[in-house]
Amino acid sequence: MSTQVLDDERTTARKVSFSKSATIVDVETKLEKAFLTSNSFSESIESLELDFSSSEYIEVVSLVFIIALVANRAKRGLHTKIRLPLRKKTRDFLRVWQFPDAIRRATRIPFAELVCKEDLRYFGENLSEDQTEYLPTTFDRAIGRLLSDRFFAIQTLALDPSFSGLQLVLAESNRWENRLVKSVLSKHLSGPEGYLASRIVFESMTNAIRHSAARIIQTASRFAASGEDQGGSVGQFTVIYWDDGQSMIETLKSAIRGGKTIRSEAVPPAVFSYRVIEELSDQKRTEKLFHSTFTPDSSAEDHLLLFATILPGITRDVEGKNLLVHRRLKDDMPSYTGPGMGLYVLVNTVVDVFGGSLSFRTGEYFMNIKKAFARDREAKYRVKIKSYDKIVPSFLGNMLTIRLPISQEQEQ
Repeated sequence: MSTQVLDDERTTARKVSFSKSATIVDVETKLEKAFLTSNSFSESIESLELDFSSSEYIEVVSLVFIIALVANRAKRGLHTKIRLPLRKKTRDFLRVWQFPDAIRRATRIPFAELVCKEDLRYFGENLSEDQTEYLPTTFDRAIGRLLSDRFFAIQTLALDPSFSGLQLVLAESNRWENRLVKSVLSKHLSGPEGYLASRIVFESMTNAIRHSAARIIQTASRFAASGEDQGGSVGQFTVIYWDDGQSMIETLKSAIRGGKTIRSEAVPPAVFSYRVIEELSDQKRTEKLFHSTFTPDSSAEDHLLLFATILPGITRDVEGKNLLVHRRLKDDMPSYTGPGMGLYVLVNTVVDVFGGSLSFRTGEYFMNIKKAFARDREAKYRVKIKSYDKIVPSFLGNMLTIRLPISQEQEQ
């Protein structure tokens, strides 16, 4: 990682080189270090080079994160360049997941203007699909078919005022109702096949469209077998949603500032606990126990507002004027259909039904939710909240990452 000081002492040029395995942890850690070791004007780094030349594996979550980063910098008039992987297989992975088109649609900058000049030689290197070297380890022919159809690739959904939010949510939810898709999900995941479309996709999309000022939503997913680019970990299915709208924190904060009630009385009280681990940049690591009935007020810190968004009954719309509920949820669990239950339904489905985890990245914060450890005893969920130093650029919009374990029996 190198630093070059430009003529203006308040501006720096930075090159950040990522690892052979560019997981989201690697990408965020390298970027955080780059900004922290710069200077007090790090938010205004005019020229930033993201170097993936050594990367042989790039996590899909990393791709969406990079899109959000570059889009944020473009909005502020800052320049970003991307150094493409030297390995052709990895470049082909970017093509299969439609990264060039996705970043263009998010930033409104042609991909050729974002890559480093020396990498323009790679453009048009595949004269046909047969020359694509990205052949992932597929333990299922059906998954291979979905890959060839670009089903898991980054999809960009424009939030057009003329197209209702419900139409957009249902369209994406219905995409996951495809017979081939459902057969793959039922074979490789532990939860009911219909729950991914009706509870995970539906609630994730509903959450995304409610963030004001959002122009687009991008979603992507990926199946990975045990040990495939994961250091030997269990196989998992990852789904990502990113919107470029107002932070979830600000959405709830604006309601509180406006004197609105944010806890819905229409929701039956559900009393259980969360073990919350706070890793805030200016404080020591702490662990606290919060009940599901916790209701933040105007004095609540931002990280607790983020935490409150997943609690049952917490919402900026207690009257349910814009409430969207999937018909299957109405039939199966009517008590879960009131205002403020969307993200709780999502948490319950991901963690309790599928045995997975989910995380949110927004503003200066990262929050992860998973099943509580045995030692947590009284807690139902374990929540980790990390804050980034204010020198690190605030994350644009909201990114939701869902990770579901793959049945090991189906990988054989």
